Amino acid sequence: MRPQRHKVKDEIRLGRRARKAARRRRRVRAAGISLLLAGIAAGGWQLTRTSMFDLSRITVVGARSVAPAEVISASGVRVGDNALSVDLADVARRVRELSFVRDVRVEREGAAGLRIVVIERVPVAEVRSGAGRWLVDEDGYRVAAARPKKKVPVIRVAVGERASTDASVSVPGAVRNVLLVWNRLDDDARRRAAWFLASPQGEITIQLGRTRVYFGRAEAIADKLLALELLHRRAAERGQELRTADVRSPTHPAARMR
Repeated sequence: MRPQRHKVKDEIRLGRRARKAARRRRRVRAAGISLLLAGIAAGGWQLTRTSMFDLSRITVVGARSVAPAEVISASGVRVGDNALSVDLADVARRVRELSFVRDVRVEREGAAGLRIVVIERVPVAEVRSGAGRWLVDEDGYRVAAARPKKKVPVIRVAVGERASTDASVSVPGAVRNVLLVWNRLDDDARRRAAWFLASPQGEITIQLGRTRVYFGRAEAIADKLLALELLHRRAAERGQELRTADVRSPTHPAARMR
């Protein structure tokens, strides 16, 4: 019986040693995996810092008033920057701060390219006041651009309507109202339109050739233009010329002849 007890004890000792060895192997394996993951993470971070992820090109589309280099300078990104760290929304916000930019879209071109699409402010009218004259877009913002090839309305700002030569002109309402009328005029009327006078109350006066037209507010535009056409026809039938036409009440227009 004694040899049997020694045999059992030997088996117990061997089992303990095997379990300890297994635990050591697991610890070594876990440590190895941890080191491997740390190495991969460190290597991945290093990989993102290599030239493989550098911006290789920045393309600007739609910029006509200024050189693309000015847009790129405002964007805050450069060729050689890490492409993965570029925040497209931030780039768009910075470019949108340029006075000639109405809107902008920023998108990636492949893995290492950036495309900046600019929508410029387009001059649609010329504003004149005691502060000078300048071109504005449909939102009333000053546009530093060459004079448009096609004719745009000249808007005179009446006394009381504050104006400035800042990027944001304080006459957007006047511009919008005049454009509502301008866009309904035919080509002949546009050619004869010398200027529009916009009052602080929203009243519009048009110098149409030799005729001064008291148009009133930018409402019932079609009816007012029809009333003006009828006044011109009546004057022509009589061999006369309109000196003034008042169509503020289109159902009861009034006129003075030369």
